Amino acid sequence: MKHLAAIVLAAGLATAAAAQSHPCPADTNVDGQVSPTDFTAWVAAYNAGDTDIADQNGDGAITPTDFTAWINNYNTGCNLNDGDNDRVPDIYENNTGQYYRLFATGTNPNNPDSDGDNLFDGDEIYGTTTGVNLPGMGANPNHKTVFVEIDWTEDNHDTSFHSHRPRPGMVSRVQTAFANAPLSNPDGIDGVDFIIDYGQGGLFNGGTEILDGTNPEYLDFGYNWLLDYMDESRRGYFHHGVFTHRYNSPTNGSSGVAYLNSDAFFVTLYQFWDWDEANANTLMHEIGHNFGLHHGGFESRNRKPNYNSVMNYNNQFPGIDTNCDGFGDGVLDYSRGFNPDLNENALVEADGICGVPIDWNESGSINGGTVSRNINCSNLNTTSCGSTGSCDDNTCDVLRDQNDWQAMNFLGQSRMIHPVIIECDNPVPSR
Repeated sequence: MKHLAAIVLAAGLATAAAAQSHPCPADTNVDGQVSPTDFTAWVAAYNAGDTDIADQNGDGAITPTDFTAWINNYNTGCNLNDGDNDRVPDIYENNTGQYYRLFATGTNPNNPDSDGDNLFDGDEIYGTTTGVNLPGMGANPNHKTVFVEIDWTEDNHDTSFHSHRPRPGMVSRVQTAFANAPLSNPDGIDGVDFIIDYGQGGLFNGGTEILDGTNPEYLDFGYNWLLDYMDESRRGYFHHGVFTHRYNSPTNGSSGVAYLNSDAFFVTLYQFWDWDEANANTLMHEIGHNFGLHHGGFESRNRKPNYNSVMNYNNQFPGIDTNCDGFGDGVLDYSRGFNPDLNENALVEADGICGVPIDWNESGSINGGTVSRNINCSNLNTTSCGSTGSCDDNTCDVLRDQNDWQAMNFLGQSRMIHPVIIECDNPVPSR
């Protein structure tokens, strides 16, 4: 009787109408089943003044009559079928695009991955079956999310002692770029939540220093670092990156390496460990390979002036071109596929890349007709067809852009026996 009195006292403080009704009120702990444990959950909700759960007769108030209503609801039961096998009962997936509570998730009952990020709705709502608290780390079943764990090394090579651990400025730069992605979501807000665990505390306790105290000058690239340093419970949900000095040799000038359509990569900026922009751009470049992007978008052909992406060596460090002059302007982004084809055998100099005239044949003036020129070269240093110079090839072809964001393969888990490795032999420019 004393406990009942406490219930009645609490009831007087909770009379506001529920924002959304519970489609299975008997399932008071919202675990997807009706069981005797729901009585304990109802009592807790009653004492807490939780109208959404404790108001069993739907009158907008919490009173002792709700206990009788709960018994009736319990005996009636609910259809808790999960048609799309995402662990969320269909009646809780109300398809609004807005998460309210566990009984009104906003997700699509006919799609196990409502936001298309290759993470199932149940994993983003409840956490994974392996025990990873994705919602606690920021997952949203109605908004695309990418999870990354980054480990690092420390050394004193090429400069004074330094740590390659990601820095907040680098992290925020990448997060901003993904937040600005032109990708729609069920919640009505464009973009991608890019969540990095670099050991900053709380649930973000996976990122750690690799080979603590050993002063490594380089690491051999491979899956062993993911297998040894990323908890098995995160595999299939997180990408794994290593920020280290160099890879495979002490003289390798490459800025990074990654597996294509997979989940592991390195960022290797040697003595430029504290250059946030370069590290951010290279992280986005390397994980882009995990997403299935090549240096030419859909192809390996590099340095295409009309492929305006951080995946392009011409844009990896200076950023994308925002004024159509062919040079990067500091903005971090993947290509959005806006640029027209460029036929190297019939270039219109007056048209340039996207409307700004460019002197492709370096004659000192804008040609009124067309010219033939090999233009997928560094810094618009073009050359004649059949010659390589600073170009990626020696042929004149039709160069095509790609909408990288639309082509992305979120969290591709292609762990073939011999996965495709893309080495990025684009050295870090001096500041």
